Amino acid sequence: MQAPADNLVEDYVEHCRIHGFSWTDIGAALGVTRQAVQQHFHAPHKHYGPETMTDDLRQAMVHMKQAAVQHRNNYIGTEHLLWGLTTQDNGATRLLQAAGVSPETLHRSVEARLSMGASHAAERVAWTPYSR
Repeated sequence: MQAPADNLVEDYVEHCRIHGFSWTDIGAALGVTRQAVQQHFHAPHKHYGPETMTDDLRQAMVHMKQAAVQHRNNYIGTEHLLWGLTTQDNGATRLLQAAGVSPETLHRSVEARLSMGASHAAERVAWTPYSR
């Protein structure tokens, strides 16, 4: 039962960070110090390193982050995931083609819906809960 609770708190912290809350605010809400919450949540807990990814996925991840940075978004959402996965030929695009869906059309449609954000800092782009 602890894992779902931990995931819920992690999602809460990520949501607060995306929406500009400080580590102090989050710590106060959780009943711990700013330093404790920052040390615990600063780095993502679920780390999937490049060594566990295929070349196609690594390339798609690069495109996802580029889309977020180019649109000044401080998060990677499902729209960035879909955009990155349909940027070039890979397993995802071949699967779409086999299902009768044009990856190029889907890519253009997603690109048209990517909104311009106001973020200038793009060193750590957070993943939304649905994207994770």
